[in-house]
Amino acid sequence: MNNVCANWDEKCSGCGICESACPTGAISIHLKNGFFRPKVDETCVECGKCLRICPGNLNNDVISYQSFKYRIYGHSNSTVVRKEAASGAITTELLKYMLDNDVVDYVITAGIYQNDKDLGYSLIDKKNSSLLYNHSGSNYCPANIGRSIKEIKQNEGRYVIVCLPCLSRGISKLLKEDQVLNSRIKYVITLMCNHVPSYEATDYLLEKYKIKNPKMIKYRGNGWFGNFRAYDDIENGTEIFSVPFSEYFSTKYSEYFWQKACVNCIDHFGINSDACMGDADFVKYHSDSENDGETMVFSNNQEIITMIEAMESKGLISVFRDIEASDLEWIYGPLAKENRACELNTRSGARKILHEEMIERRIRQFKTFLCLPKRLLMRMIRSR
Repeated sequence: MNNVCANWDEKCSGCGICESACPTGAISIHLKNGFFRPKVDETCVECGKCLRICPGNLNNDVISYQSFKYRIYGHSNSTVVRKEAASGAITTELLKYMLDNDVVDYVITAGIYQNDKDLGYSLIDKKNSSLLYNHSGSNYCPANIGRSIKEIKQNEGRYVIVCLPCLSRGISKLLKEDQVLNSRIKYVITLMCNHVPSYEATDYLLEKYKIKNPKMIKYRGNGWFGNFRAYDDIENGTEIFSVPFSEYFSTKYSEYFWQKACVNCIDHFGINSDACMGDADFVKYHSDSENDGETMVFSNNQEIITMIEAMESKGLISVFRDIEASDLEWIYGPLAKENRACELNTRSGARKILHEEMIERRIRQFKTFLCLPKRLLMRMIRSR
């Protein structure tokens, strides 16, 4: 078969680009085991276009932060905006600057997760640029960009897309085959990525912390590194639960909900993009005081750097260039290593993981019991 159905088990990241690119409309995206996966119907003519633009078809090159000429970090000078972002909100401020200064007409960025397992991308125009602040943060779940690619085809204008490295890889391939998209998509900005957990990872958190039917979920924000938060309403909702990132992400949430495409990925920065944004972790680890977030910026695009410098001169953001090579290697070097994950990391199933945790907890309790002094053990046994 000359289509993505023969490709998805090992290579599919669930980006949805193949759906938007199919010339006959034969591909549709569906949820399978917590990830988006393509289905191909009988109208497929096996032209192979979906395979050509699939980001899962990688070269053997190892992509490193060293692939970028410009390396800076900084934060928004708005205390509120900075605190609510995943890191320092440079990404959000840059996107707003592009809209407000007529650099682009539209921003395509991941939507707000409403606990419906159907996260897509939102289109934000110049008149509503302030809505970007509502979209700051991170979504640790799959997102389908295919519908937004179709929207770009149907509507003229200049676009900037914010996505993950795998999506930017697919978009760069698509732009070579589609002149309409190539003329409209001006910039692609990636968010540094280690892996994308399945929707079952969110189910796991909801079960683990006994959160009942939240209407909206945010995975970061409220400081740095932020909190996993659940809300009872989408518009002006009340926060009904919050747990620190360091607590929930260090659980099995970060171990057992990967897909094979993430395990095999060698591009965590988006080498085909105009800029890569992520946490400037070294600042957090070097400081003893609280910090509301710093954004690391990697880029090879002089236009992006010029815009950031203009924002800096206007006092919208603060930018720093005092980065030690050892800091960069310590934090970002491991993302360029091979075999950083194994098949263990592709297991899924929230209930299964919760059951394993319960067994482990009981074993720990039993071991603790056995370690009690013999005299105390005998007293406990007699009291029964």
